[in-house]
Amino acid sequence: MPLVATMEDCLGEQANPWTTAVFLQTLGVTVVMTCAFVLTKTTYDRMRRRLSQVAVVVIGAGPIGLTSALVAAHSQKASRVIVYEEKPRSELLCRPQQIGLDAKSVTLLSSLGVDFDNIEGCWKHKNFFTRIGVFQEYLLSQFQLLQTPVELKLKTKVLDKSRHISVLGGLSLDVLMHRLQA
Repeated sequence: MPLVATMEDCLGEQANPWTTAVFLQTLGVTVVMTCAFVLTKTTYDRMRRRLSQVAVVVIGAGPIGLTSALVAAHSQKASRVIVYEEKPRSELLCRPQQIGLDAKSVTLLSSLGVDFDNIEGCWKHKNFFTRIGVFQEYLLSQFQLLQTPVELKLKTKVLDKSRHISVLGGLSLDVLMHRLQA
């Protein structure tokens, strides 16, 4: 049995001009309405997804700032993530201080794709210890693998002056927020 039915199969009788016209008109309206529904639904879903996403600004590229940026980028709610840091990259990655991550932090970071076997450090009682610079360098390398773009703005100092935040060497917060919304 063929997949395409003839008009006689659908009508169950010999087609006359009136039934043929009604059949073709009904078929045409059905096709047009189906296409209109699919187009409207696709457009609505795309617009809803775009409106549900936000731009995230992280101030500081320390371990907490970079982890926050990683979480935001993985959330699929952020359309873009911008990290502002006042230090240059060389100072950022040469920090000799140690950082210790407890088991909960290790579990969270592992779920975000952090591979602790590829980070220079040591384990002690389910806690992971490494240098801050090494940890930051690893997180920065992970940003390149993400679908959500993470922009790192180095040598940008953010000051809070009596409830007005300005970004030195860059933009005021008002201009920054306007650009993020655009």
